[in-house]
Amino acid sequence: MNKKSNYLYVFILICIGGCFGFPTKWSIELWEQKIEGSNLSIYKFDAWGGRDTHVAGLKIKESSKGFTQKDVLKGDEFSSLRAIPSKDTIKAINTIRPQNGESNSNLPISNIRYEIECVTIDQETYRYDGTVSGNCTLKSYHFKAFEEKRDSLVFYDNDSQFVNGKDFKRISVPKGNVYLMTSKDNKYVARVVYEELLIFEDLIKSKGIKICRHTKYFDPTDSTKVSDFSDYGIYKPVK
Repeated sequence: MNKKSNYLYVFILICIGGCFGFPTKWSIELWEQKIEGSNLSIYKFDAWGGRDTHVAGLKIKESSKGFTQKDVLKGDEFSSLRAIPSKDTIKAINTIRPQNGESNSNLPISNIRYEIECVTIDQETYRYDGTVSGNCTLKSYHFKAFEEKRDSLVFYDNDSQFVNGKDFKRISVPKGNVYLMTSKDNKYVARVVYEELLIFEDLIKSKGIKICRHTKYFDPTDSTKVSDFSDYGIYKPVK
């Protein structure tokens, strides 16, 4: 089921639920990444409604208008970024589930350009069934210090939180698909999450895996403020 079909399916469920008195108010976890030099933001959301319905996605909107309940079923088509967004262009990735015996793809099955809020979206679409294995299994670390650069975050003295995990003196991740988990008062960072879609050209090295979603967790060992991170290329919680 692709993203548009998923929204349609959830919309039908909500309409049916409304007829039978099920709640339609969404409980939303929300993050905002401001687009530099623009009045726009990209909102990342996870929303839960009645009858265990769940919708997640990204939405470009004017920052002053904010994200509303009505936006939950109006998420944009893409699901992740290929680079930090600019005021002129957003390089994005969309994934659709393989159908009728199709396999995952490590080459784009389409590449389209369109506009949202006068910004050009350069979107690549891949087939991906959501499987996570091999190089894409979750990695989780405690870090002692970090450095923010223009296009990346660098974490130092990373101790794996898994028994057989590997420790690293330095780990660098590109900004764009980074978001912060914070304390209840939204002042301190509990976790930095980095998500990326890995696309493999060499299938021998990847052991046959063409594409998969990879996640890294970075938990600070010392108190780290949200304000220590810039707004550029990072999703920050909206509470």
